Amino acid sequence: MTLSFSTTYPPNMDSKSRQPNHFIAKIWHGLTTLGYSNVTDYLHYKNKALFDRVSGWTLAKPVHAKIHTLREDIQNRWGPNMLIHFVIHNRTAQRFQFAPVTPCTHIQAVRINYTESPFAKPYIEIDGYTYSPRMAEYKPLLEDLSRNDGFDSPEDFLSYFNKDWTGKIIHWTTKKY
Repeated sequence: MTLSFSTTYPPNMDSKSRQPNHFIAKIWHGLTTLGYSNVTDYLHYKNKALFDRVSGWTLAKPVHAKIHTLREDIQNRWGPNMLIHFVIHNRTAQRFQFAPVTPCTHIQAVRINYTESPFAKPYIEIDGYTYSPRMAEYKPLLEDLSRNDGFDSPEDFLSYFNKDWTGKIIHWTTKKY
C-alpha cells in the first residue's frame, strides 16, 4: 500500500511551519544504516531528477533515521507483511516513489490523549500500555518515539500531534515500543 509523505511541516507547527522536514532523507538513512536497503538501491533512486530536489540528502550527510510513521487507520487496512510504497505527491502527475517497496514488519496501536491528562503533556498509550508524563519511562519514550518518527525533538512531535489522536505506528524495521 502507498504511504505518502509530505516534504514540509504543516502550517500548524509554529516555528517549523512549512519548513522542509527531510523525511525522505531520514527514511533513506534508516533503510541504509539499518541494513534494510543498500547503496545500489539508493543510487537507483538518486539518479532520478526529482530525488535531488526533494531529498536534500546524500549518504555522507548525517541525519537521524525515520524508521516508522504514525497514521490514522479508520478502515483498519494496515497490517504486517503488507508492502509499503514510499511516495510523495501521491495522486498527482508528480507522484514519485522515492524508495524501494518494503514490507511492513508490524503495527502498534497508539493513542495520544490530552483530554484525560492533568499535565501539560499528553498520556501516550501504545498497545494498551499508558505512559503518563509523571512516569520515569515517559521522557525516554517520547524522545525515542518522536525521533524515530522523523521529528527533530519531542516538542516538534507534540506540536504536530497537538490534540487527541488515535492511530497506528506502521513499522518497516524490527523496532517495537
